Amino acid sequence: MHELRDGYAHRLLRVNGFSDTRGFFYASDSYGLLKEHMPADWDKNVNLFDRSKYSSEKLSGLAQQRVFTPHIRWCWDCLEESQHWRGEWILRTSVICVLHKCRLEDRCINCVSTAVVSAHPEKCHCCGTARRSACTQKIAENLLRFQRLLYNWRETAPEQKLLFGLDFYQAAKLIFYLGQFDLGVVPAKMRFRVEDRTVENDYLILKRAVKAISNWPRGFTQLVRSIQPESTTNSLKKDFRSFYFVLYRSLKEPCYQFVRDVFEKYINDCWAGVISARNTSFSKSARQSHPRQTLAVVAKAAGIENAAVSHLAKANLVPHNVVNFPTGRRSLSVDKNVLSSLESSQKDRLTLNEAALLLKIPRRRLRILLDNGVVKARLSPVIHRTASWHISKREVCMLLITPTLRSTSKSVSLNHIFRYSRLTDHEFVGLVNSLIDGALGSVGINRRIKLGEVVLEKQGFQTWLHKFRNINTGTVSIDEAARKLGIKQQVAYELVRSGLLETVSCKADSRRVALETLNEFQSEYVALAELARVNKCSPRAMKRFLSCSPVTGPEVDDNRQYFYRRSDLVNFDAL
Repeated sequence: MHELRDGYAHRLLRVNGFSDTRGFFYASDSYGLLKEHMPADWDKNVNLFDRSKYSSEKLSGLAQQRVFTPHIRWCWDCLEESQHWRGEWILRTSVICVLHKCRLEDRCINCVSTAVVSAHPEKCHCCGTARRSACTQKIAENLLRFQRLLYNWRETAPEQKLLFGLDFYQAAKLIFYLGQFDLGVVPAKMRFRVEDRTVENDYLILKRAVKAISNWPRGFTQLVRSIQPESTTNSLKKDFRSFYFVLYRSLKEPCYQFVRDVFEKYINDCWAGVISARNTSFSKSARQSHPRQTLAVVAKAAGIENAAVSHLAKANLVPHNVVNFPTGRRSLSVDKNVLSSLESSQKDRLTLNEAALLLKIPRRRLRILLDNGVVKARLSPVIHRTASWHISKREVCMLLITPTLRSTSKSVSLNHIFRYSRLTDHEFVGLVNSLIDGALGSVGINRRIKLGEVVLEKQGFQTWLHKFRNINTGTVSIDEAARKLGIKQQVAYELVRSGLLETVSCKADSRRVALETLNEFQSEYVALAELARVNKCSPRAMKRFLSCSPVTGPEVDDNRQYFYRRSDLVNFDAL
């Protein structure tokens, strides 16, 4: 355990009869005075700590005010055991007594004055109060272990490289600068004042540094992540501010390259900006290994227009990062590994015209499929504001149909159905989905054919269409309504014209009958032929028997068949 050289000199002078040794301290070098009057080997067996022997080179380029304190510190328990100043108490890395597991003090608890080496260690030189500790804070175990490491390191072999390949003073420099930062705490500028060289501040520095160093590199990476702002610019200096200055200016020596390596790895993994040739602080290999590039560089390498890559990125089809600038401008950066996917995407791209020609269907029909999600477009002029459609060939190949029927007596082509069947958009989408799912079979040889070349069995298509309309629209055609009522088609059309059977208008001026309307008609009206059949007589005899008048018929409005209201026949037993 080394004793402070100046403290030893004053203690020796006091033993030799000098009660007040401050005159030696200010007037001449007390240690030099002792060397003149003492034997040559008087300090042979004394371990002294002489701060004057530590130049900037020996301190690894760290200035003395970064290593030594302006005022000596002390541990009250140590002073009780041996009344002398210890050498490690003037080091800023010494904030904890490893023997008594307590924090050191640097001010009198009574008058708040600092200690001087020339005075008696056991009491304050200003107020005469006995020195005692005012701090009762319990020291964390990880801090105590780290302080013990530093203490043993400096006492035995400071030049030995124990921590990250650093000697003691290189490690002290790392601790000093890393301790300036904490989670979310970034000094605006690295300004150091004498008032900051207190034991409280140095304790905080050591605590922060241990948090970053003890769990390396996870703790350091967590520190960097907390420093990075939410709104990233394309400038490392602006984003990381004084932290960047410390890594590449204050800790620029080669021995601290391992710190910069972890920082640069974090930049490659998590920072959204782009490293360019202007980042001269980074090595050439670090700049080349950066995984992100600007949209313009990636688009040029892939042979694609910048706008196309930008639209793909904004549609979240390309992994990208957003870079925000203080002016409000936004920039996008993409990973280099998307280059191959962009090239394959460009080869797989079809415009609307190309896809319609490939399927041999009108462009309007293809737009209907796109709008209803049967075919999914990567980029759409409607949604993404692009100049043209971007449709994948794989999506279009889903509309290549494999026929399931070999031959049929009556068939109809899909193009003929498109032109003459008056299909609504919803019915057209349902037809294509049924062809894809196999619910509706097509006619042809066993090979995949284009959608526009599909041929359907006529009866099978009509059956499918009636079923689809019944399920999805709740309506039937007038012909189907005639079959359900058991009347001829002409009679059904006459009922529609007379207003007794209401219809709903559909696409291309076609009219259909709602199932609900059909049920209401059956519950309100009855045909004369139906009454005659139930009563087993002729319609003419049945008409003479009825006392009420029909609502429609040859004698009423020249319609072909008589119909009566059921409410007029309430007294008729057959009903």
